[in-house]
Amino acid sequence: MDNIDLNTLYNQFNENGNLDDVIDKLQAALINTPDDISLLDNLGYAFYLTELNKEAENIYRKATLIEPENAGLHQRLGYVLEELHRYEEAIASYKEAIRLDSDEPVNWFYFGELLEELGRASEAIKAYSETIRLDPENADAHYYIGFLYGKSGCLNDAENELKEAARLGPDNFYYWSALGWVLDNLGKCNEATTAFTEAIKINPEDSDSHWRLGNCLEELNRYEEAIAAYREALRLGPEEDEYALWDSLGISLKHAGQVHEAIEAYRRAIELNFDTKAHYNLGIALRDLKNLDEAEAELRIAIKLEPDDSDCYSELGLVLEDTERHEECADAFKKAIQLNPQDYSAHYGLAWAYERLGKLGESAAEYREAVKIEPDNWWPYYNLANVLRDQEKFDEAISMYKNALDMNPKEDSAWFNLGFCHSEIGELQLGVDAYREGLKINPSDVEAHEELSDLLKRIGKTKEAEKLRTSGHSKNI
Repeated sequence: MDNIDLNTLYNQFNENGNLDDVIDKLQAALINTPDDISLLDNLGYAFYLTELNKEAENIYRKATLIEPENAGLHQRLGYVLEELHRYEEAIASYKEAIRLDSDEPVNWFYFGELLEELGRASEAIKAYSETIRLDPENADAHYYIGFLYGKSGCLNDAENELKEAARLGPDNFYYWSALGWVLDNLGKCNEATTAFTEAIKINPEDSDSHWRLGNCLEELNRYEEAIAAYREALRLGPEEDEYALWDSLGISLKHAGQVHEAIEAYRRAIELNFDTKAHYNLGIALRDLKNLDEAEAELRIAIKLEPDDSDCYSELGLVLEDTERHEECADAFKKAIQLNPQDYSAHYGLAWAYERLGKLGESAAEYREAVKIEPDNWWPYYNLANVLRDQEKFDEAISMYKNALDMNPKEDSAWFNLGFCHSEIGELQLGVDAYREGLKINPSDVEAHEELSDLLKRIGKTKEAEKLRTSGHSKNI
């Protein structure tokens, strides 16, 4: 019969779906020339393509006995044995192929694929690296190395390999999808958005890519675009975890100010799966609408499903605070702190609850914990200062107000309170200066005008004080 090569066999199989005629002709030709390596190689490959792997093994074993130094025969015997799940024998065949021809990148590549399948990642990476050394333009080798780096948490290395794969194979959906996943996990949401967009151009029917694109857009605060991506993912139908997709949609809807629509999305998620996260998010959305009883009920369900989740207790504490049940509120925040001592919101909320209960010492202690956790957040400094002021610890309060104002110099009430504390310890001019700063920001505060007027009198500026009091504004301060 006319000589054919392996690529021709592969293409013919893809076109026709079978190779029965070819196999018959090859077997007939081998009757006259049973040791013809080309015929044996073609027949073994034809058997392999048609999943007659045992027959393929027999042919390749015969061929390797005839030409034991033929690396290609050992390589193809390797992937036949791999199909038969005889992995150690397959490894031995690939190693023999590499021994015979270590400069053939295909030998290393197929060896790497088997090692990857067996979970031997570091060995697989070495094999793929050899493939790339011999064939730097091998996009699949870059992709598989990147994929393995990503699985092992070496995300920067994964990014480099997958970018190279996408450069070499810009029309490959899997390259862009994997690159998007890695970039997203590196926090490079803008680049990840581009990668997922490229993946969607190639395969617009892939629901997961739309979902992941939505996640990136959500991180970028591009909520309307995220909503559109999630809705498209839902239209196409995710392969699994549809409830989580509804939950993601709900989060973006809430962030976009569409709270009622978000609630519907969370309820849909709960219908599909009695999921803690959906109940938790639904509780937050209901609190936003001041539906406090329903919000409390959802958060208690979330706690029942996930009793070790500190966030659920923190959010419950906020709902109980809104209903002025301060003792229960404090208990919820205490539980959150027990589960997660670094939960800023819980310490802050507990401090607020203690303040409402008149437990100023305990409140100050919790605000101090909040300051330790978020030292660049002005709110706990400000509220701690208020508590210290109420305890008449004016020197400490002054220090805390100054810290708050360093971070937020536009907070008029902090200036007014700072002025009050200075005046209480006899630092009258400093008190005047602080009130003046506050009135520059909020010149219509009548109480501050009166307090400043009183201070001006105390330092002997009677006329200025009277003028300020009667004018009711800070125009002439």
